[in-house]
Amino acid sequence: MGWASGSELAEEVWLAVRDYIPEGRERALVARTVIDAFENCDCDTMDEAEVLCRDARRKTWADFDGDYEKFEELPEYEDLEEDTDG
Repeated sequence: MGWASGSELAEEVWLAVRDYIPEGRERALVARTVIDAFENCDCDTMDEAEVLCRDARRKTWADFDGDYEKFEELPEYEDLEEDTDG
């Protein structure tokens, strides 16, 4: 398998399991674990897995407004410490 399809595989797996994980902080933490596992295996296209990244509260190319420097300054993930869900 080429990693060109890694984000697609991650997204399919995530869509299969996400409804079994409570919304809020728990879901974000599990989503981040999935992303980290794929990225640790050199899958570098995770931003294409939009539902997974959104649940992980991670920036994606959907957040890109044409200003690359501004996009790069966005934090990779939203802070979960301030989350009151769950």
